[in-house]
Amino acid sequence: MTLEKFALGAEIDAGGGVDAVLSIKNEIRLRPSVFDPDLKTVLELSFNLVNFKLTGACSMTDERHNPLGIYHDVGTKKMDILVGNTAVALGWIEV
Repeated sequence: MTLEKFALGAEIDAGGGVDAVLSIKNEIRLRPSVFDPDLKTVLELSFNLVNFKLTGACSMTDERHNPLGIYHDVGTKKMDILVGNTAVALGWIEV
């Protein structure tokens, strides 16, 4: 795993309402297995100090060929399975 970028941020919005958010964003390269190249992954976590909303998002911006060693042989041709540009986001609000 290689850390490429790391950022800490804070936002304060007092325009229409009060809002204060702390966030961490990093870009890393990680290797899922010894057979795969390093894949660029972006992870962002944020926490709203006003409504206690916690948000996490992660995306893989590179392409991964034949994940988990899965591939298909069709006749004399090998079919490539490609996974790329995937994303997941989760949010939680404490009431």
